[in-house]
Amino acid sequence: VFSEIHKLNKMGFFFLVNLKAASKIEEAFITRLKESSGNQELTISGVESSFLFSHFSILDKLKVRVEVDSKVYLTEEIINIFCSSLKTDRTDGLFVTVVTNEQRLVLGQVYSSKESIKKAFEMQRGVYWSRSRNQLWIKGETSGAVQELLKIEVDCDMDSLLFMVKQGGVGFCHLNRLSCYGEVTGLAALTNTIMDRKINAPPGSYTKRLFDDPLLLKAKILEEANELCEATEKSHVIAEAADLIYFALVKCAKHGITITDVESELDGRTLKVTRRRGDAKDHILKQISEQEKKDKGTQ
Repeated sequence: VFSEIHKLNKMGFFFLVNLKAASKIEEAFITRLKESSGNQELTISGVESSFLFSHFSILDKLKVRVEVDSKVYLTEEIINIFCSSLKTDRTDGLFVTVVTNEQRLVLGQVYSSKESIKKAFEMQRGVYWSRSRNQLWIKGETSGAVQELLKIEVDCDMDSLLFMVKQGGVGFCHLNRLSCYGEVTGLAALTNTIMDRKINAPPGSYTKRLFDDPLLLKAKILEEANELCEATEKSHVIAEAADLIYFALVKCAKHGITITDVESELDGRTLKVTRRRGDAKDHILKQISEQEKKDKGTQ
C-alpha cells in the first residue's frame, strides 16, 4: 500500500484510504501513510469514534482528514475535539463560515460559534451564530428555508469553516434568492430550471414536452451528439455542446438524477488506478465508416 501511494503522489492524486477492515491501527501506520502521500491530501475513512478520540492529536498534526458518517460516529466527545481544534483571531471567538450547496455554489457567508457547531451536528441542519441577535440562528426556523447539513469542512489553517447544505425553500438570501451573491447562472441555473419544469411547467413548455415524450428526447440527444461531432468552428462547437448538455440534463432529471450525482460519479472515477482502454464500440465505428464513405460518394 505504501509503495503504491508513493508512486501515485507524484502524479497529483489525492488519497482516500478506507481502514474499516483493519483490525488494529497504530500511530506509526498513520504516520507512514502520510509520509507516503507526500504533500497530497490524505483522507481516511471507516474508523470508529474511539479511534478518532485516541489519535486526534497525531491526525491534527499530520493534517490527515477523516471522513465519518456523522449520524453513526459523531459523539459529544468527538464534536468537542473537533471544536477545540479550530482557531480564531476574533475577539468574539467566532469562525468565518462559508455556506455552499451540493455543487459548491456559494450561498453566503455567516459566522459560527462552538455552540452553533455542536447544534448543527446535533440537528443535522444549518445552524449558525447571529451577531446582531447574539444567539443561535437555526436557518429556516422562521422563513421555511431549512438547510439539511451534508458536510462540514475546515480550511487548511483550521480557522474557517465550510458548511455544505441542501438548501430548501426559496434560497439562502433574505432577498428570496438562492445565493447572497446574485442570481445563479450557468449549469446550476439550467439544472434548477429543468427540475422546476418537471413539477411546475408552464403551458407550452418544451422541457415538459421532452419529459412526456421519451422518443423525442432520445432523438434529440442523438441528433445533438451527432451535430457536436460534426462541428468544427469554435462557435458551432460551443452551441452544439450547449444543446447536448441541455438534453442530457433533461434525461437525468427525468430519472431523478441531479448534476451533483453526475459530479460524484466523475469524482469517483478519478480515484480509479486502472481504467478501461476507452476504445469505441465496433458497431459505432462501422456506422461512422459507412457514413463517411456515403458522404464521399455524394461529393
